[in-house]
Amino acid sequence: MAKKKSNKTIYQLYKVNWTDAAVWNGWRDLQRLDDLNGAEVTTIGFLVRQTKDIVCLSPTLTRDGSTSSTWQIPRKWISKMTKIKGYTVEYIS
Repeated sequence: MAKKKSNKTIYQLYKVNWTDAAVWNGWRDLQRLDDLNGAEVTTIGFLVRQTKDIVCLSPTLTRDGSTSSTWQIPRKWISKMTKIKGYTVEYIS
């Protein structure tokens, strides 16, 4: 989560490994459905919000507090979350 220092908020960079829901299009033998396990995904972004159920990452932040997009990943889908040391963004409010 972001740390507050007076009028600054510091966002840390994280690597998150998680399993996403997956859609497979096209004809498929029903016997082959046992092989489906979702999609193993790795997302790298700044931790901008988190709750007990959701982790919210942003790949792009500006120093004035804007973002181009966010990923809201359910915690139950996350297998590993690693802080990437040395990479932060400071937002000045």
